[in-house]
Amino acid sequence: FLRSLVPHILHTIRICGQASLREALLVQVANLSGIVRDHLRPYIDSIFDVIELFWTTKHLETVLVLVEKLAFAMPDDIRRYAPRIIRLMISTIETSVILEWARDEFDHNFLRLTLVMKNIQYSTAKQILSGHLHLMIYPLVKLIDSLLSLRIDGDIDVDQKSNIQQLTLLVIDTISIVLTNNNSALYFRSSP
Repeated sequence: FLRSLVPHILHTIRICGQASLREALLVQVANLSGIVRDHLRPYIDSIFDVIELFWTTKHLETVLVLVEKLAFAMPDDIRRYAPRIIRLMISTIETSVILEWARDEFDHNFLRLTLVMKNIQYSTAKQILSGHLHLMIYPLVKLIDSLLSLRIDGDIDVDQKSNIQQLTLLVIDTISIVLTNNNSALYFRSSP
């Protein structure tokens, strides 16, 4: 059953020109991973290729849900993909040059960063990523530095100022969680 279904769904996700259909199919793969769990193991490489392909699109929220559900369904299998996920998260943070956000891109970029920060803080995938979270510290500090040094001019409205403040606090919380997680991992590794 899965042999005939999953490759076809993944192929359709890749070539589909309709964003709403692609979104629905990504949701279905996420739901399927919760149901069939280990039986998706033969398709994990292809699923992560799709995750990488659509990470930078408007489907990020659904892609993160898919990663979350895969991490819950098959934690041991997903650990080997942690470096890929961390690389994608870092690229999202590093490509967010806040000073260059155009007015019409502001909400989109704010949402992408917020999704990644909340995923680091609250998801099941955090346990899968824990051995690699220390790699996030420098990009997060760099992001917080750009947020704090941001000179808000008259072009930015009150909502955007509020969003920048919220994002600043979210990034600080994320740094704290990453450092706490990293210190706990170091403590347990050094215990006799």
